[in-house]
Amino acid sequence: MNKKRLLQNVLSIGIVLLIISIVFLFKFKIGFTVFENIELVPLFLFLILISIIIIIVVIILMILYKNKGKEVKDDAKK
Repeated sequence: MNKKRLLQNVLSIGIVLLIISIVFLFKFKIGFTVFENIELVPLFLFLILISIIIIIVVIILMILYKNKGKEVKDDAKK
């Protein structure tokens, strides 16, 4: 598996984790009482934070990987 495909897969996993965390956060926040909700909200907020970090890191790595590919092509032309 090449690096570009691996980064795309990790990015899609991060996006899916973010969407699932947001959906469950609102579901539990609206559907349950405050006392049942106390332990679940920090968990979903933590999952949202982790997924956002994953998405940002993968996007940065994809940009760096893309720029590295351009540098290699430019060196080959010279």
